[in-house]
Amino acid sequence: MWIGIPVLATHVRLSTVLGGLLILALIGGVQRRPVRAAVATVAWLSLYEIVWEMTNVAWQHDSFSYGFWIAAALTGWVVAAWALKVRPDVRVLVAFAVLWLFWQLLGFGYNWPGQTHPVNVRDEVLNVATKTLLAIAYITPEFALRWRLPTVAKVLRRSREAAA
Repeated sequence: MWIGIPVLATHVRLSTVLGGLLILALIGGVQRRPVRAAVATVAWLSLYEIVWEMTNVAWQHDSFSYGFWIAAALTGWVVAAWALKVRPDVRVLVAFAVLWLFWQLLGFGYNWPGQTHPVNVRDEVLNVATKTLLAIAYITPEFALRWRLPTVAKVLRRSREAAA
């Protein structure tokens, strides 16, 4: 569940490492777009952390100032990725949001290194599932470019055209 990184004196979830490797492998290796893979990986990590920290603030697990500074520090990566046209698939993003909201309805429990109570399997599954869905949201458009599936930009453009 956790991987210790002695050099950084921290722990990282195994699902975070595997998600990052999945993005790097599929976009960087299969699609042969290493720069886009790196950008997608950082955007994915940043967006998940922003949502996570702001949810922690809403649940009063963290202070607003802490959540604000995390969001401020990481938003630039998501914006930079968007500017480079590395964007999540809106359909998968909606699935992510629905599952995230479901997790909130269940109380937004989660596990952390060194906790004294037993691992909560349900909340761990929700954590891994939401993180994986967000990774898939960043992976899908890279393959859609080749397969001509609608991407976020196309869906947004079509909705604007329909509204006009």
